[in-house]
Amino acid sequence: MVITGQTHSSIKLLEDLKKTILKTIKNQISLSDLLENLKVDESKLNEALTELENEELIYFNKKINLIERIK
Repeated sequence: MVITGQTHSSIKLLEDLKKTILKTIKNQISLSDLLENLKVDESKLNEALTELENEELIYFNKKINLIERIK
């Protein structure tokens, strides 16, 4: 058994959040608008955004808090 520090349910929650983010972002959106639309915890949202950015599906400009969809 491998212990990763995350439960199966939290991994599934993160994957569902990533799918919802991609559906919500049509072109670009501010971080505050995304937080308001999704009504999720900011730390979970940041974790999902980081993963999406690593997967090169979005670009997150941290200076102006603007999220832009790449693909």
